Amino acid sequence: MLFNGTSQAGWRTYQNKKGSGAVDNGTLYCQKMADNKYADLITAEQYDNFELRIDWKIEPNANSGILYHVVENYDESYLSGPEYRY
Repeated sequence: MLFNGTSQAGWRTYQNKKGSGAVDNGTLYCQKMADNKYADLITAEQYDNFELRIDWKIEPNANSGILYHVVENYDESYLSGPEYRY
């Protein structure tokens, strides 16, 4: 399991950038920073093969997605991995 439902254990921000995630009522999410941006969360470990199953929560008119096979060689996570968008 990538998420234990209670803590951010196993997760960190992309390139360890400023920002953080939070857990509330069994939901892991990115916290908005003062400049209205978000720091992307990534798994602390890398996985070659995986099966992804999620329950997805999103506010109306929000923009969100899950990027996978991301590497940290670029300034932004979306420049290196495909994205599944809601």
